[in-house]
Amino acid sequence: MRYCLHVAALLFAFLLIGIGLSGCDQGGGPGTMTKETARSRIIESAGVLQQAAEDFGKTPLGKVVEATMNSGTSGSATPFSGGLTSGLGAVLDTTGGGFNYESSTGVYVWSNSSGTWTQERPADSLILRFPTAQEATGNNATFTLSEYKTESVSIGEITAEVPTQVNSSLKENGEEIFSSRLSVGFSSLVDIPESLESYIGAFSTSDEAVSNLTYSSTLSADFSDGITYEFRDGLENGSQKVVSTDATIALGDGPGSGGGENLFGSVDGETRVGQGLRVQYTADLSALVAALRDDSSDGVDAEGINNSVDVKVLGEDDNQVATLRYEGDKEQVVVEYPDGQTELLVDLLRDLDLR
Repeated sequence: MRYCLHVAALLFAFLLIGIGLSGCDQGGGPGTMTKETARSRIIESAGVLQQAAEDFGKTPLGKVVEATMNSGTSGSATPFSGGLTSGLGAVLDTTGGGFNYESSTGVYVWSNSSGTWTQERPADSLILRFPTAQEATGNNATFTLSEYKTESVSIGEITAEVPTQVNSSLKENGEEIFSSRLSVGFSSLVDIPESLESYIGAFSTSDEAVSNLTYSSTLSADFSDGITYEFRDGLENGSQKVVSTDATIALGDGPGSGGGENLFGSVDGETRVGQGLRVQYTADLSALVAALRDDSSDGVDAEGINNSVDVKVLGEDDNQVATLRYEGDKEQVVVEYPDGQTELLVDLLRDLDLR
């Protein structure tokens, strides 16, 4: 499926370009890895992304995403979306248009004969039962919001209720096809996140495919010396590790600090693709922003961009596979291989069919 490759492209592009650019000198020499060898390693590692995207497309959630993308602006309902939208609208009607979880719990059931929602009975959770599509013979889908908590947080001069605990699941014919969990903790000293844990799972147990894709992430803060976050996440396809990241994000002093050199902070981390590729990166975000805003070179300082970010793309044997750099004259990101040969990143993605 074409859209599956688009999903893989987002993941792959994040790894190779969203992380940053590198200006390291890659002069070749005896025994240097060739462009062809390096390329094959990248293609092999990207294969796990393609497989994950294809497997996601076989899950009911993936089919919803595909139907949504294909529907364009026609406004046509996609599987599950019509029932969910209609059911949540009925819930809001019971609370005067504003969502209040404690006042909204109960079992809500769709009636095909009357074309209306009714609250069948009280419950500790918010439960919607509805058909997956108009042609379904009964209410074969069940959405459950089992936990929903918020906290009042001040963001500038605005105070908002921010979700801090959310647990939900979606079942089709009794089989769980989607689940999610979110937990956010805010600092008692300042209204910024102190911790975050998230989980998303997309499953399929049909005869067509057995898929089990899960994504999880954690974020924890250290306020002992400024504000530093430790971020970890991972995408798995069954027992296969697809992508994982372990990064440290040090926040800067901010625009209101008087214009110091550490306005935006830094990022230092590593992202793994499958079992065969590692991307190690550091970025001085203040220097990067300054390079992107440079007025002396049509708004972008290519040398400054390359100097502010360092990236090493390594194979499983720690040999360098490729680096990236921004070339101002081409206004393009260039992939440079250990033997000194280069190509545009868009060309590599085209050969991978990840555009």
